[in-house]
Amino acid sequence: MGNPEEERNDGPLLSAEALTEMIERSLGGGEIEVFDTRGDGQHWKVCVVSNRFQGLSTIERHRLVMDAVRGEIGRRMHAIEIKTFAPDEV
Repeated sequence: MGNPEEERNDGPLLSAEALTEMIERSLGGGEIEVFDTRGDGQHWKVCVVSNRFQGLSTIERHRLVMDAVRGEIGRRMHAIEIKTFAPDEV
């Protein structure tokens, strides 16, 4: 059995690198910044700039990000705050 500080729910803590990779893979790239807001590997804030967001509503953009991480919600991730932008919005 592992250290309870290093494991949550269904496995080891989610890393910033793993979260970034999930989103990059799903969106086909973009600029992605992730922050572990509580330092517990379960509460995240992500800021994503992607060409895929051009012409999409905020809800459509957030759905794209959520689709990328949906498998981790309730497992290794408890909460995620999402900010999305098309390149011409930054």
